[in-house]
Amino acid sequence: MSIFLDIISWILLLSGGFFCITAGVGLLRMPDFFTRAHAASILDSMGAGLILLGLALQAPNYLIALKLMFVFFFLIVTSLAAIHALAQTVNVAGINPRLANIVKRLEKNTDSESTDSDERP
Repeated sequence: MSIFLDIISWILLLSGGFFCITAGVGLLRMPDFFTRAHAASILDSMGAGLILLGLALQAPNYLIALKLMFVFFFLIVTSLAAIHALAQTVNVAGINPRLANIVKRLEKNTDSESTDSDERP
C-alpha cells in the first residue's frame, strides 16, 4: 500500500508543479490584466492544492496532513479574495479587458457605417 500512496503522491506533486509552471507562463504570455489574473488565480491555486494534497499523502501522521489541509483552505480563500479585490480596483479605475475594447471599436464602426448609409440619397 505504501508504494501505491507514493505513486499517487508523486503524480499529484508533478501535476501541481506543472500547473504552477503553466500559471507562470500565463502571467508572461497573456495580453491584459484580466487574463493574467485568471491564469494566476485559477492555475496557481490548483497547482498549490495538488502539491499540498501530494504532501499530505506523504505526511507521517494525520496531524501534519490536517495542517496541510488548513494551509490549502486559507490559500484558496485568501488568493481568490485578493484577486477579486484587484479585479474590482482595476475595473473601477476604468481599465477594460482587451476583448471589451475590440467590441467597442466594432460597435463604433457599425454605428458610423449606419449613419453614412442614412445620409446618402
